[in-house]
Amino acid sequence: MVNKIISVVLEKRNEEAPSFQEILTKHGCIIKIRLGVHEIEGCANKGLIILVVHGNQEEVDKLINDLKNEPTVKLNTLDIE
Repeated sequence: MVNKIISVVLEKRNEEAPSFQEILTKHGCIIKIRLGVHEIEGCANKGLIILVVHGNQEEVDKLINDLKNEPTVKLNTLDIE
């Protein structure tokens, strides 16, 4: 099994939230922690989401690929052993 932290930046949070949420729902069984952060003042359009995932390599790779296919999503991963 694979454990990873995935940090995701949504450049256009207000526009991308629905499709991003669909991806998270699709892969919900492997997402153990989800933390979303955005600026409160002015309700910035940029958002940061931190995911902790646990699943087999194929499941985790599918989630990462789905996230990478979103047009303005930037992500980084960190393996946890």
